Amino acid sequence: MRPISLELQYIGPYENETIDFKDINQTLFLISGKTGSGKSMIFDAITHALFATASTSLRGTESLRSQFAPSTEPSIIIFTFMYRGKTYKVERRLRYFRGTNTTETPPESSIYNEFGELIENGLTKVTSFITELLQLSATQFRQIGLLPQGEFRKFLVASSSDKEEILKALFRTERFNELYLKLKKDHDKDKQQIEMKHALIMNQFSQVLKEEEQSTSFKENLERFHTIQMDARKELQEAEESYQKTLESKDVLSKEIQSIKENNDRVETYFKEKDNLELLLQQKSVIDDKESKLSLSQKVHTIKDAYFNEKEYSNKVKDSKSRVNEMRLVLDEKTSEKKKNDSEFKDLLNKEPEINEYKVRAKHFSKYDTEEYRSIEQDIHNLLVKQESESKSLEIKKEELTGLEVSISKMNVTDEKLRKSEAELFSVKENLFTLKNELEIAKESEQNKREIDDLTETIHSLELEIEELSLTIEKQNQEVQSLNNLNVKSVNEMIAHLEAGKPCVVCQQTVAQIPDTIDFDEALYSELESKQKSLDSLKMKLGILSEKDFKETRSSKDLETEILKAEKELAQRESQIASEARSLEEKQVLEVRLNELKSEVSAFAHGIDISKREVEFLEKRFSQFKEETNFDDFLHFKDALNIMEADIDTFLKNKKSLEDKRQTLTLELTKLESQLESAEFKLKTERNILDENSQKVRVFLSKNSEVSVEDLETLIELDNDALKTEIETYKNKVAQVESLILHIKKDIEIFEVVDLTNKLSEERHLNESINIESKRLGQLESRLKSLDGLYKKIENEIETYKKEEHTFTELVKLVELLGGKQGTPTLSRFVLVYYLERILSQANIRLRKMTNGRYELRRRETYRSDQALHIDVFDYFNNARRSVATLSGGESFQAALALALALSEIIQHESGSIDMDMLLIDEGFGTLDEETLKVAIDTLFDLQKSGKMIGIISHVEELKTMIGNVLYVETLDERSRTKLVTPLSN
Repeated sequence: MRPISLELQYIGPYENETIDFKDINQTLFLISGKTGSGKSMIFDAITHALFATASTSLRGTESLRSQFAPSTEPSIIIFTFMYRGKTYKVERRLRYFRGTNTTETPPESSIYNEFGELIENGLTKVTSFITELLQLSATQFRQIGLLPQGEFRKFLVASSSDKEEILKALFRTERFNELYLKLKKDHDKDKQQIEMKHALIMNQFSQVLKEEEQSTSFKENLERFHTIQMDARKELQEAEESYQKTLESKDVLSKEIQSIKENNDRVETYFKEKDNLELLLQQKSVIDDKESKLSLSQKVHTIKDAYFNEKEYSNKVKDSKSRVNEMRLVLDEKTSEKKKNDSEFKDLLNKEPEINEYKVRAKHFSKYDTEEYRSIEQDIHNLLVKQESESKSLEIKKEELTGLEVSISKMNVTDEKLRKSEAELFSVKENLFTLKNELEIAKESEQNKREIDDLTETIHSLELEIEELSLTIEKQNQEVQSLNNLNVKSVNEMIAHLEAGKPCVVCQQTVAQIPDTIDFDEALYSELESKQKSLDSLKMKLGILSEKDFKETRSSKDLETEILKAEKELAQRESQIASEARSLEEKQVLEVRLNELKSEVSAFAHGIDISKREVEFLEKRFSQFKEETNFDDFLHFKDALNIMEADIDTFLKNKKSLEDKRQTLTLELTKLESQLESAEFKLKTERNILDENSQKVRVFLSKNSEVSVEDLETLIELDNDALKTEIETYKNKVAQVESLILHIKKDIEIFEVVDLTNKLSEERHLNESINIESKRLGQLESRLKSLDGLYKKIENEIETYKKEEHTFTELVKLVELLGGKQGTPTLSRFVLVYYLERILSQANIRLRKMTNGRYELRRRETYRSDQALHIDVFDYFNNARRSVATLSGGESFQAALALALALSEIIQHESGSIDMDMLLIDEGFGTLDEETLKVAIDTLFDLQKSGKMIGIISHVEELKTMIGNVLYVETLDERSRTKLVTPLSN
């Protein structure tokens, strides 16, 4: 992400300012200006444009709006940047109170692409889009792209728990804890399932094995199950053999019964068919009669159409005659009705001149028949009443307005005064933060001094012991030297063998008194050497402690007293600001009400003036109405107009009704005459057809005397095809029965029916036995199949159970490992330590270079939650590890800078999707000496060579000569402007 331009309108000290970053892209540049000129506000504006928050948690977004911004003008930030070859422009409008409105104008946000097309709109949506685009949150942006004032050393000096929260947010390591929780949940779920599956398998064994036969071993239960399977298979085989023998016996008997049945059936069929033939021959006379009817019916069918036509047209002629008579009556009625209508229409036309005169008057009066004239008298009355009411309200509002102006003039709180108090509060907070850091350093310094005093005292005591021990050893050495090189041990042995009054074994002289043995303690030398080593070690430790570079600080008690004062001052100022804020809020409410009252007074005065003009206008219009209509009020005028309009409307309706009826009657008469002519023609045609068909029927009857008129319809309605089929069916049936009798007679062995009662009883008993054996066989087969299926199912489930049990065992080990139950850190803490050590490794590359190899940041070697992420500094010059709080201001800045740059690089490298080509640093360089400053700037120059745009804020004058590109922030009348100076512009 590279900035292109930043436009500011009423943001901080900037009234209307545009900063163009194109000339300083891929460079190192300095932002220079006086304190309070608005240098940090540039970083705040960039951060707010991207994430709707300030660059540091110490400032809220409400501090971005200019103190001098008019209440009618919004505060706007427009930030244009390039990301992965595409240009984006984001516009943010801050929340503010517009004019005298008591309701806050909400913030607005929009983001556009390089073509000016809107991508997203709305505060939350725009922030979400940018977060997704950059793959960064505001917290991560403050660690990668921007190192804000006041938070530069935050990560370096943070406690282990605070670092844990920061790293969790930056590297999103919560997913590792979620992974552990998911595995733990799977573990609990799988454990329950494994136990349930074991219980289910044992339950299935209980379906086959008795309780006393069951074992806790799957293998033993399967073996017992297999034995039951083999017994069931043997029982099934024996049942199948018995069933087969019974089937064979039944088959032999069934064949014998079937043969007898077939002969009996043939005998019964033979006698039955003989009876059928006799019955058929008895029906022959009936069939002959039907053949005679069929012959007559075939003759009658030749005049079938003529007969039915005669019958049909006889009815039609009758209906047509009736229809013609009815139509002649209707025609006479309609003719009479038309004559009456003509007479009524002529009478109505005589009234038309009078109606025309009504029309003229109604047209003239219609312009006054409006809602305006209907309510004009009431409107005049209402306006007069309204004038009186508004005049009274106006006087009341004026009195309230005067009272509010007096109350507001007594309140001396202002926005500027409140902002000044907030600035003073911020200074108190910074002072308190500085005092707490100084207290930590003072406590460590005092602890160092106490350790030096203790070591000095211990060394002095040890030196005295060594001196005393040396004297003892020297005395012992003198005694040993007097023995003339004899061995001390030998001398002591000789003394041990001496006896008083007896001669010495060496000199043979009589021993008068036995001398004491010589004491020689070799352990004294070891003790002296050990104490000397301890003394050297303590002196070395004393030297290291003495060389520690602690600034002169006040005592911890003085600092604690001053911190208490600062905290008390902070509480007082917070209380004062809260009070001022409440007073300012009350004043703003009163000012809003004052503006509302002014508007209301103006509105009342204007309304009264309008009412007066409306009354004059309405009274003039009402006078004109009375002159032209000769009516004193609208109600009488309206009644007269309604009567005239009703008469006109009645006349027009009657005229139209008579005209429509006249036209309808004319059409109906024409239609009736045409219909009558058609009906008479139809009657004539139907008579001709009737005469023609009657002649054909009479001729047929005269030629066929055996057929009467009454028989005609019966013979015509006979179904000749069905009759013919019935006769042919009868003849074929007789022939078939005669043929069947001859055929059966040939196959009959004996002409008698044999009794099968005993044979059938025997067959029934065999069938019952087969059914019983079949059911038993089915039961045995079903049981064996069920056993085989259950055995196979249990085998498969045991195999699955063993696999799942193995997988669950591995899962248990993994959960215990990741949960830290095997003496290891939890997965989440291990990952955080891994990231911190990567950051420290990367930071130490720059820190060793900046400190000439003296310092290196190291993690405290423990996985305890309260210390796992604690950072110490290792001092190679003193070969000792110490707290980062003991670093000087310049050394602390170097360590914080190296750590911040490393943190930025590791986050980008870890993400892969983050593309941040800028780094903005706010303050910190003022604590460095000239040489260290040069090393720090060289480090940033090396980083800039990779293509990054790096900007720093500082008051250090030497930086202007080191850095060619300078963005000056100049202030005049509380308003700031920017000026970019580059080597090319010079």
